[in-house]
Amino acid sequence: MKLGIVVSDVTSLKHNDGSLMIGLAAARRQHDVSLMSVGDFEFEEWKDLRFLARFTAPGAYPSTAAFYAEVMGSWPNRQWVEAAALDVLLLRSDAYEPDPPTHWSHMAAVRLGKLAAG
Repeated sequence: MKLGIVVSDVTSLKHNDGSLMIGLAAARRQHDVSLMSVGDFEFEEWKDLRFLARFTAPGAYPSTAAFYAEVMGSWPNRQWVEAAALDVLLLRSDAYEPDPPTHWSHMAAVRLGKLAAG
């Protein structure tokens, strides 16, 4: 299964974040997992919805720290993925007020949900 997890900002995830734990559990069950920030999606009417995602390899990660390191790796593990190529897309963008405020991300998450559903 190909699982995509959308969060407010991948770079702000902590090593014990719930979204990471979901990704880790799926990877340990041999699923392909990709994580992306709300700001990492692109949509134009003549193209499909796609994301600049951070990919992880399916497999038995020895610890949450190992999985966290894989997700937070360098630029080369980021690739474009078409939303239609994913079996599951989890929208886990937080609705809290981050510091500094990024009101655009809340509306982007709502728009992303509408685009993905449509």
